[in-house]
Amino acid sequence: MSVDEDVLDAMRECLGPEFVALYLVGSHDTPRQIPGSDIDFVLVTRGELEGAELRRLLHVRDGLRETLDPEIDILPRSLGRLVSRGLGLKREGRLVGGQDIRDQIRLPPKHERDEWLTSVAMNFVSELHRADVVRADSLTYPDSDDYYFGYPDYESPKALSRLMSLSFLATAWLSKCHNVTVTDKHTLPDLYESHIGAERVPFLRGLFEIIRGELGYQLPDGQAQRERARGVCRSALEFERQMMEKL
Repeated sequence: MSVDEDVLDAMRECLGPEFVALYLVGSHDTPRQIPGSDIDFVLVTRGELEGAELRRLLHVRDGLRETLDPEIDILPRSLGRLVSRGLGLKREGRLVGGQDIRDQIRLPPKHERDEWLTSVAMNFVSELHRADVVRADSLTYPDSDDYYFGYPDYESPKALSRLMSLSFLATAWLSKCHNVTVTDKHTLPDLYESHIGAERVPFLRGLFEIIRGELGYQLPDGQAQRERARGVCRSALEFERQMMEKL
């Protein structure tokens, strides 16, 4: 059996009647997959998992990571929550098994979508800079003394993956100011250039072509790759400032 089928069987056995469906999201098992890509699942449940149910799910997930693939991640979401706030699943989810709920997920009004996108994007910036409140006019590098300006998570094997969250700023700006919906994040640099301009496109292309494609989010070993990765990190701050000013 495939990893997807093994995870599906494990979720059905773990949850019993609480199980509704299992979806794959992200690049796994697509042409855009890279070595070490996360295997991201959205697990749809009848109600919110809490207490013993949630602990049992996490225990099963950890077992699947040990026996199948350490990159497996499972995000539990209730049916009710997804029907009202499941736009990403509606657009990108690939059903592994269970009841397909995508037709039940409503498309939010534009103002709700823009508010949510902006909130998520700003939360990503706050987490990167380890600050509760961030402002464009006072934003600085997370650590200006660090070779990569403080953007990596040095405790993670995919230390540079946090940088990708900044692309969400462009997604939010395109939606809010240009009414453009990004359905495939890999098209973001081209959409940005078409609707906003070329000024920050090198940073976005650096995220997808260098940080993700060339390095697989890992810190590089060779000097040439180190310099390319550092260049992307160096340009991140101005990108953040410009996006935040518009949002």
